Amino acid sequence: MQHHHDKLLLLIDRLPQYNTPRGVDELSNIFLEYKSILDIVNNTDDNLKRNTSLYYSEITNIEFNIKQSQYAKSKKQKDLAFNDAVSGLKSDIGALATLIENH
Repeated sequence: MQHHHDKLLLLIDRLPQYNTPRGVDELSNIFLEYKSILDIVNNTDDNLKRNTSLYYSEITNIEFNIKQSQYAKSKKQKDLAFNDAVSGLKSDIGALATLIENH
């Protein structure tokens, strides 16, 4: 579990700050890595499964915001969606890292 904890902390450090094509690509990659770790942690034991279920409800919102950061009609909407995706992902990654650390 320590390996996953450390990897999550690295993902937080890699989160992009600006809504550029490269930033969106990096955000998408980080999101996929996070989902992979979440699935592994979720399948570890029943206690973690109970505690990780709430993170799955956030996945749809984060994924939607990542898509909106590319395809929204205005630059303002794209930037807002990007910032929401980064913020949500940062929060969930940090919370999952804390859960793993305390397990």
